[in-house]
Amino acid sequence: MKSFFVVASLVSALVTTGCSSIDTTLVKATQGATGCPAASVIIVDRDLGMNTTWTAKCGDKTYFCSFGEPSQCKEAQVVSK
Repeated sequence: MKSFFVVASLVSALVTTGCSSIDTTLVKATQGATGCPAASVIIVDRDLGMNTTWTAKCGDKTYFCSFGEPSQCKEAQVVSK
């Protein structure tokens, strides 16, 4: 139930203040989960559905993230053939 309220808060922020505000929230969550400086985080994709997820880049690394308490980000693995 707690995650529902977190998602509802994110959607509410998006509706009332626009995408830049939600991106700021996602950048801060990415910073907290990865240790990457906020100024270096770029949000490249987002899904604000029931399970808020996004893809973030920091330098040459890509992270797949999910919103929660706490938010989590996992570094994308490079697959070589």
